[in-house]
Amino acid sequence: YSNIKIYNTPSASYLEVTPDSENDFGNYNCTAVNRIGQESLEFILV
Repeated sequence: YSNIKIYNTPSASYLEVTPDSENDFGNYNCTAVNRIGQESLEFILV
């Protein structure tokens, strides 16, 4: 997917979505996991 980029830094990761079709809009789920546990959040791209 050329319209989706992931950037990583020592303290965070970033997801960049540049929509190029209707299929790119909708729900995205982000899950972070480390030694302490796991957390998930859902985002809606409109």
